[in-house]
Amino acid sequence: MDDLHKKLDEIKEDLVAIKVDQAEIKKDISYHIKRTDLAEKNLDLLRDDLKPIKKHVAMLEGGLKLLGIASLLAGFAVALVKLYKSA
Repeated sequence: MDDLHKKLDEIKEDLVAIKVDQAEIKKDISYHIKRTDLAEKNLDLLRDDLKPIKKHVAMLEGGLKLLGIASLLAGFAVALVKLYKSA
């Protein structure tokens, strides 16, 4: 009987340790969930802040492509003029 009480006491101690660990894990999870939520909010803010910059970059890329096409056409025009003048 004494052996049984000893084993029951060990089981009680294990259960108490498990409950303590479980409480610490819940606390850690809550902290990490809070940090994750804050990180997601910060990412949303950054995305919103970058939208005007992305729009500006897209406009510049379009302008540069247009300038490249205009330069190419101007180069062809100058080459044709030179060819006709020399002929």
